[in-house]
Amino acid sequence: MMETYWVYPNGSGLRKLDQGGITARIEALSGEDIAKQRTGAVSMDAVRIAVGKLEGDGLLRSLDKREREEYKQLLYRAARGESFYWEITRADGKQKERATADDFYIMSGIRNLVVLQDTDLFNYKKFNFDSLFEFTGTVGAALEVVSKSNGWKHGLPWSTLRSDKRTISSVVTSDGAGELRILQQDRTPYSAVNPFGARVHYRRLGIADKKVVEADHSTEGYLLLSVLKYIDQMGLQPEILEKGAISATQYVTTSARNMGMKQYAYIEKDYGVLPVLFRSWDTPVPIIKDNKIPDGSFAHFLPSSFGGGYSICTNVSGELIIGRKTRNEIDVENAVTFIPEDMDNLLKGLLYQSARGLGRTPTRHLLDMLDYRYSPDFKDR
Repeated sequence: MMETYWVYPNGSGLRKLDQGGITARIEALSGEDIAKQRTGAVSMDAVRIAVGKLEGDGLLRSLDKREREEYKQLLYRAARGESFYWEITRADGKQKERATADDFYIMSGIRNLVVLQDTDLFNYKKFNFDSLFEFTGTVGAALEVVSKSNGWKHGLPWSTLRSDKRTISSVVTSDGAGELRILQQDRTPYSAVNPFGARVHYRRLGIADKKVVEADHSTEGYLLLSVLKYIDQMGLQPEILEKGAISATQYVTTSARNMGMKQYAYIEKDYGVLPVLFRSWDTPVPIIKDNKIPDGSFAHFLPSSFGGGYSICTNVSGELIIGRKTRNEIDVENAVTFIPEDMDNLLKGLLYQSARGLGRTPTRHLLDMLDYRYSPDFKDR
């Protein structure tokens, strides 16, 4: 889910790829085709080598002399370490972010050979693009999104349009070793100018766009309890809890069936230690003000796999916040945040993560928690 690039779904760049048949070619790639063009982080040397290979193979001849010289000059300048920057016009003003070797490697067009014939590799006018690097970068970014070369094991992603017009994509997943991860990216189609000055309808998702919770393994139950408390506290009614545990179990059963995995039945049971786990239910999810947590309000917490942990709280606007705790303060700037409308997808994502076996918490444990929460035993505790 943590893509490095994002092609704007409603932008003219994606429409041009659709109209030119390039999107269809990308979607038709086999796993083997994708593997051939998938690479990890590249170096500036790789940029220089890519340009030299394309020239040596005669692929730059389709460009007129001026464009060919400009192409080589700019990419070689970048390969020598000269600084170029993205300009992203965010809601809080423009932000400059230094371009990386990956950006230039993608703009070289070498990866695009997997979907474009030699004569089309740089033929941006045929596909109605305004400039060469707008074309090569857009195709390369679209390939990056498809290849998912970051290696994350995927959960069930969803996107939410916030009141400030930002599009936030979220997923509950793992690090591949069963440790809980919650990832968010700002995928708002901000006005973007690429490192060589061309206005584009894609961008690299930088540090400012990415938020992550790196929790320890087997902490999904703690997260579920705090989310349920927040839902109760806010008076929310997410669809997945329409019939309490029954509808949640039905969702997991359907998801498991679609994945060819074990199915789950709603059964009465002895709740064992669950009442002990739910002792923190009597403590509200704390409301922070000026990034500070009220004294003693640390019942809702996720241990981190890198030491310390994350407090789970809410703000005066009613958002659910999961952020690093330092003393009695929360690092809100780098926190993962959810609005009330996210709760249905957040619960579905958490259950899906467990049912798919991404984490180490058994799905039965989460369903038992839901069973108990909506049982007469819970009301009479």
